[in-house]
Amino acid sequence: MKAIVTVVGKDTVGIIAKVCTYLAENQINILDISQTIMQELFTMVMLVDMTDAENILWYYLRNRQLNNLKFRRQEAIENYIVDFVCYEKKIILELDGGQHLEEQQIKHDQKRDKNLSNAGFKIIRIYNTDVFKNIEGVIEYILNNFS
Repeated sequence: MKAIVTVVGKDTVGIIAKVCTYLAENQINILDISQTIMQELFTMVMLVDMTDAENILWYYLRNRQLNNLKFRRQEAIENYIVDFVCYEKKIILELDGGQHLEEQQIKHDQKRDKNLSNAGFKIIRIYNTDVFKNIEGVIEYILNNFS
């Protein structure tokens, strides 16, 4: 179990546990569920369980408040769930906590970023601490990446 937590992250394990609990409570056999439905369940749980940093940034992104750009949150792209995406500009915003500084997580993020880049997206990584301490700077940084 520890190896799984290290590779996918503690947040992901918690979300998977919630999805499994939902399946058990509703007497749904996991073998009867397609990958697409599992991804949708995973996304639904993540929408409810946004981090504090995600909630703060979402306040500035939602309803086309940022340069009239449409952002979606917790969107499934290329078998990944991204924090925020603007499809019209093909930009993904990823908020990173301290676990993203660990060696295994760095390797995982690099592979993920490469796959998403190959799909035509630009990935912007932002640290949670920057959202908490300097949201104006974060918004400016995001806008500078749209030019």
